[in-house]
Amino acid sequence: TMVGSAAADLVEEVDSLRLKTPRISVYANRTARPYEGDLNALMAQQAASPVRWQQTVENMKADGVSTFVEVGAGKKLSGLIGKIDASLVTANVSEEESLKMCLETLKGEAAC
Repeated sequence: TMVGSAAADLVEEVDSLRLKTPRISVYANRTARPYEGDLNALMAQQAASPVRWQQTVENMKADGVSTFVEVGAGKKLSGLIGKIDASLVTANVSEEESLKMCLETLKGEAAC
């Protein structure tokens, strides 16, 4: 398949990297958990694996995350998070001005 071929190519590229365990929690699409173990293998496996979005959001909430900031045009991911759990705070940042406003607002724990 095309995805399998892309994953094989990605394995070669990822193997040339020296990935280190992130200092903050970064959740993997394949496991819906923070990256750990063989990061190169996990990165390559993600190319041919489904994204476990709902489980990732639920795991992040269970791990204490209560605010999500979507960066880029549109609010699709923020909308999906709201459908998963309406108690979670979501924000959207699409340019420098909205980033500044969001950072100020988040200091008060409200959505921007």
